[in-house]
Amino acid sequence: MQSFILSNKDYMNLLARLDEETWRKVLSKMRGPEYEKIEVASRIRKIKRGRIIVHIPHASLQVPDFFVERLNVDKDYFDGMNVFESDYLIDEFKPDDFECLIFPYSRMFCDVERFRDDGKEIMALWHRRGVVYERDANRKEFINIDPDYKNRILNEFYDDHHRKFSHLVRDKINTYGDCLIIDLHSFSDEYERKTGIPFGGKVTNPDICIGLNNYERVKGMVEKIQCLCNKYGYTNTLNRPYSGSIVPMDYMDDRRVISIMLEINKRIYLNGEMNGLDQEKSDKLSMFLKDFYKSL
Repeated sequence: MQSFILSNKDYMNLLARLDEETWRKVLSKMRGPEYEKIEVASRIRKIKRGRIIVHIPHASLQVPDFFVERLNVDKDYFDGMNVFESDYLIDEFKPDDFECLIFPYSRMFCDVERFRDDGKEIMALWHRRGVVYERDANRKEFINIDPDYKNRILNEFYDDHHRKFSHLVRDKINTYGDCLIIDLHSFSDEYERKTGIPFGGKVTNPDICIGLNNYERVKGMVEKIQCLCNKYGYTNTLNRPYSGSIVPMDYMDDRRVISIMLEINKRIYLNGEMNGLDQEKSDKLSMFLKDFYKSL
């Protein structure tokens, strides 16, 4: 039987791409030193995947009672807008084998991806939609707010989430040496038309938007995503209609932390804007995301 030798790098890359079923079959047939090699590679594979955090900040519809008490719109109207503005059901696509940080409240109550200081947040300055939204996507003032209410949200909910986020990143760095953040979102064409962000509907939105802070640092991942988009027939763009990807403030300039955002157009997994999952579309998206996660 002819044998061949792989470089250490090629060997690790090959092992990291085995799916779990194939992995078990390989392990079951290994003996002696070869088995020990696989054991070592298995640990390396877990290290590569263990450093990843999937951040899902906008999927929840939950709001606390003290928020509901301040609404100055009909509750049915708010419930409809809450679904419309959320990254509706994107949490159905969270991976099972990566650590996920999911904010448990609606973005209409507290948007943890805004800058804490309204003076630094363009959405607060232009649209009164900072961490604490004053207007909905229809530009309607849907809630009564005051400084005490706003500070409560900042101190009890926004800061708590970012503490958890920073601690997770710190733990990943301490354990694995670095950290990769996948910031998972969804958006809709209708939302873009309503808000006029950023093109007022004059440019066709992609199926998948890839958000990044520094192209050279995530070039390999971007190329993997683009190849997978071609495979599955999805259109894609870089930093349009959304740009950048979240990094906790404590690690903004830390080169050990890499972040990339996936913005999934709702048309490729929902049956209409708010009517639940389309089974065929969502199955296809699940396969796409599984292939992406497997490639990391």
